[in-house]
Amino acid sequence: MWIHGNIILFLNIHLCLYRRYIKRVKKYEQARLEDVLQPGLRVAFYARVSTEEQDCTMQENAVEMFLGRYGCEIGEELKYIDSAVSAMKIPLKEREELQKLISDAETRKFDVIVTYKNDRLARSVEEHQEIRKRMRELNMHIVVSSTHELYTVGEIVPQTVKDGLTQIEAAITQERTRDTFRSKAKRGKWFGGKAPYGYTYRVIEENNGGEKTRKEKFVCNKEQQKVVKEIYRLFEIGYGLQQIANEIKDRKLDQNMKWSKEKIRYILTNPFYCGLMSMNRYDNGVLNDQNQWVKGTVQGVTPLFTREYWEYVMKLFENRKKRKIHSRDYSTPFLLRGILYCHQCKELMTTKNQEPGGVKYTRKKTEEKRRVYECKNCDFKLQAKTIHERFQSEYLPYVLEQVTQQKKDHVELEIEKRLKKEMKNLKDANKKLDEKIVKLNQQIEELSEEIKSYYEKEIIEDEVLEFMKIIMSHRTNKIHELNTVKDNKIGSQERIDHIAQTIQQKKYLPPHEVLNGFMKENVDTQKLRVFLLQFFKCIHVASDGNLVLEINERLMGL
Repeated sequence: MWIHGNIILFLNIHLCLYRRYIKRVKKYEQARLEDVLQPGLRVAFYARVSTEEQDCTMQENAVEMFLGRYGCEIGEELKYIDSAVSAMKIPLKEREELQKLISDAETRKFDVIVTYKNDRLARSVEEHQEIRKRMRELNMHIVVSSTHELYTVGEIVPQTVKDGLTQIEAAITQERTRDTFRSKAKRGKWFGGKAPYGYTYRVIEENNGGEKTRKEKFVCNKEQQKVVKEIYRLFEIGYGLQQIANEIKDRKLDQNMKWSKEKIRYILTNPFYCGLMSMNRYDNGVLNDQNQWVKGTVQGVTPLFTREYWEYVMKLFENRKKRKIHSRDYSTPFLLRGILYCHQCKELMTTKNQEPGGVKYTRKKTEEKRRVYECKNCDFKLQAKTIHERFQSEYLPYVLEQVTQQKKDHVELEIEKRLKKEMKNLKDANKKLDEKIVKLNQQIEELSEEIKSYYEKEIIEDEVLEFMKIIMSHRTNKIHELNTVKDNKIGSQERIDHIAQTIQQKKYLPPHEVLNGFMKENVDTQKLRVFLLQFFKCIHVASDGNLVLEINERLMGL
């Protein structure tokens, strides 16, 4: 009987507590502004601004005017301001003042919270729901002054719709910003940020007959541009990115700059130096394919390099990135290592230094004579110096002549044929992209109409609301897809235009300045080897030293 009585008492206590909880929840959910905002209550104010240039004065003034109608005011030490914080970029848990606000709410430091708009608290539906749930647990109300509404669970349906609209509005704002940047990039206009190394961006205001005009101008920094040219030169002859950064630092070419391989990569891959504005080159530090770039010709800037030379360097960069060529392969004294094969067994010739006893090289003449190419299968060796001299005197002049000539010989016709085929494929692809653009526009329009039809209803059921969120998300994805397709078409059309110009002007071949030095007596062997590794698929050598060359036409398609 005693145990039975205690159980009944225990159940009665918990039933009483549960009834109090239900009563408190109902009171919370059914609260009105007049119940929440009463004279003498401690009021906390929360504000957020996205950039350092903005301030919260307007938000605070609007909230104070609103509170005055209810005989309330913001507490002296109850202002919580998140400055230069984007709700889209900074997660809820990383916003210091908002977290402090929630922490102080837990200790009942104030009685109610007021903010200017609900998008000051969060931008995503999930974060809105998280804040609302926590405030309900704490029995703490948040008031939105701009709409004279309670930010409460009792208003979950309309609030969720507003939360969704807030998220969509932020996404649209971001998309508009991207579209503005894309448009500027395509027109060759500067869209903000720091000017490329070697240039200074200035805006000059002019007064023409009482009418003020703004003129954008890029001023050349001659000293920095010398460094840029040296970076390209070093990369061209085979230096790696970190090697170039070390070289620039060691030679103290620009001590004001912190040189790193990332900085070198950014300079090498920037088409601004050949007169092109670009956007979307990098995504989280990773270089995108060129067909994803948005490019346009910069007006009023003298390019540092020709477009053909920059593309040639980019071709080198892409080949090394794909590990077709490694920078350390250039430093070998064996000019033909990696491309010289035995003509009889078709195996790669190995390289060997015959210095007796493994002693390091001591005299240059001895080095040259004792370096050999060897085929172990066919058991023959060839002096490296002999092969190098024969290649450079008997074969290289003919190859360079074939590369640099401008007549419509077999090689040129083959390249032109390949370029025309590529242009035809791109045009066919563009037709499909046009069809996709039309289809996506139709889908976006249909989704917009469907969303609009739901908004026109007086009452929105919970199930319909969830469906609306899915439709809104689907429309946003379609808008992103449409913009991507449009960018791909623009990139494809630019490639078509460039191919047409290349065919018209016969710009098939590497820049002549790259090849001019190869016939000099004191040739730069590293630079020559860069050319050989990319231009030749392989060179076959017989035991008597005769060579058979197989040319890689990919390089000639630049």
